[in-house]
Amino acid sequence: SLSTLPLRHGGLGLQSFLHTSDLALLASYTAAQRFFPSFAYLSHLSEAFPDLSNARPPALPSAQAVWLAHSRLRGFDPRATARLQPSASDSESLRRRRSDGTRALQSKISEPYHETRHAALSFHQLSEPVHLRHSAQNLSNAGDVHGFSAMPTLPELTLSNDHFSIAILRRLLLPIFCNCEALRCPKDTCEVRPDEWGDHCLVCQKAGQVCRTVDWHDKTYQELYLCLKAAGLNVKSDNNAQLRNLFYSSDTRPDIIISNQNPSEPDSIVDWTTTVPTRKSLVKRAATVPGTANDDGIQTKWKKWHEKCHAQNDKAVPVAIEDGGRLSDSGLDLIELAAKTAGSTKGEAAAFSTYYRQRIAIASLRGVASTILSLRPRCNGEHLSFSLAHFSNISLAPNPAPHTRLCLPTPPPPVSSSSPTSSASSSTSPPPPPPLPPPATAPSRMQQQHPLEARPP
Repeated sequence: SLSTLPLRHGGLGLQSFLHTSDLALLASYTAAQRFFPSFAYLSHLSEAFPDLSNARPPALPSAQAVWLAHSRLRGFDPRATARLQPSASDSESLRRRRSDGTRALQSKISEPYHETRHAALSFHQLSEPVHLRHSAQNLSNAGDVHGFSAMPTLPELTLSNDHFSIAILRRLLLPIFCNCEALRCPKDTCEVRPDEWGDHCLVCQKAGQVCRTVDWHDKTYQELYLCLKAAGLNVKSDNNAQLRNLFYSSDTRPDIIISNQNPSEPDSIVDWTTTVPTRKSLVKRAATVPGTANDDGIQTKWKKWHEKCHAQNDKAVPVAIEDGGRLSDSGLDLIELAAKTAGSTKGEAAAFSTYYRQRIAIASLRGVASTILSLRPRCNGEHLSFSLAHFSNISLAPNPAPHTRLCLPTPPPPVSSSSPTSSASSSTSPPPPPPLPPPATAPSRMQQQHPLEARPP
């Protein structure tokens, strides 16, 4: 399933014994097979690791299980088993492959294996509109490998339960709302029927997109601003409209300005945009080309800013992020620039880049979920089949009669046991029932007695 695929394929990276047992067994077997012949005093152990490419199973019982795993993997994807075969003509390649560890070998053969599993998913057929939608969303999700790998150790890396639930459902291409004819947009002026995945909530033109601007657009570009600021770059943000009147005879405001330390070099005018690859005008191309929505958003921003920035010797840098978390190349270049400025070593630069990419990814997931929740579609529940018996707090018994004061009938007098007729009648027939009480009427307010007055003396 999609949840057991790696993050780079749009999955959740959940490990399954079914998909890792053969890979791990073959990796450990191949590592031992290459390790023992490299030492003279262990060369006699090489007989315990026969070649797995033979058509007949080996005689050793310990190697038969590995041979079966090799046969299964070769039948599923021959590219995976081909990566286990070293090149005999290249001595340098042989030396390098002997030094490969078990983990490196397992990662090497897992890559084509998971690619084949991902290609076998049904939405890759692209034969129905829903397949186009799922393929476009999956390519967008595959561009984010940091959001679901972040540890919630900080508030900036934490999602609420509602936001996390929506993020998981969209990651796994599962519906968020019902798919009934009664589903309606919360905006009365919108005549478009919402979908069950929440895509309409992100692109509804009648909603004004205030939540999308505040919770998704503003929060994500602020994370990029903090990334550049933490690296020591001279940056300014349009928080609270601080970059107003930047351009002559224009009210447009960029999101971030990166000032160059060299006065002769141009400054970078960064404008951030959020895109949706499942939009009706983009979904057909976005289902086959990764980053289509980002390219469309960057092209729109480039037309808006290029002439203005060129007129004052500045450089326009449009940055886009999709609702699945895929960041445009221009955004990745800015993060890499900040990482190289902040980190003196490769390790420090990689840690800096990973941390802020996680923060941007989490902010995007939170913003998308908030936008969907703010425009949750309405449903009158006509598609639900239920009865009153489904509710335990509703009594199905008839309503009781109103409470009235009744006069109890007077019991009959006791019959003497010495009478012969009484004994005979009691043995032959039961006593007659007591007479019915007269119909009672509710007493008037003046006839009601106080509880203390009804007590016997």
